Amino acid sequence: NETFNEFLQYLTLAEHYINPSAPCLLNNHGLSGSGKSFTTNLILEKYPAIKKRYDVERKRLLEIDASVEITAKIEPGIYSKKATQKTYARLLCLAKCLLTAGFSVIIDAANLKYGQRIDFIGLAKSIKVPYFILDFKASVETLTQRVKERAQYGNDISDATLDVLNNQLENHEQLSDEEKPFAIEIDTENDIDVDKIVERIHASNIKF
Repeated sequence: NETFNEFLQYLTLAEHYINPSAPCLLNNHGLSGSGKSFTTNLILEKYPAIKKRYDVERKRLLEIDASVEITAKIEPGIYSKKATQKTYARLLCLAKCLLTAGFSVIIDAANLKYGQRIDFIGLAKSIKVPYFILDFKASVETLTQRVKERAQYGNDISDATLDVLNNQLENHEQLSDEEKPFAIEIDTENDIDVDKIVERIHASNIKF
């Protein structure tokens, strides 16, 4: 029955965590409200990996409890250039530690600048593991509505506001030709085929 099949699915996932296969680096790319965290949580139900989230690590660096909601200002503030650089450096360090220990990693961050993303490609190259960019897409209208709802209900660790989203829309850098071969595009305004995403990851022959 359905309950038993779900039990077997989680048991298989637990076995993968105990005896992980070859590690893989998955790097999110998408604007606030594009569905990065929601979708990667679905992926984690079927693919054994450890997720490191930008919003959590940023607050750790600033010694702020993850559950505390704060007003996000771009400059100065938790989204300042300095805070952003420190957080990405921490994520890179954590990813390296986990990958070299044999665990697959999902970096749950916006990664809107080429300079932020290229360091993760360099990491994958240096330790010769498969690498993917989970490229999240949604319309501006949907992004705006999701950010508004998140701020209204306070049901997410992210502190992104409409000001943050507008700044992202004005300044983000699209994937380069160098990065596009690694991209898995995910349209979160339509049904997401998690099984298909996981199958593509497992079938990866992208190694350096």
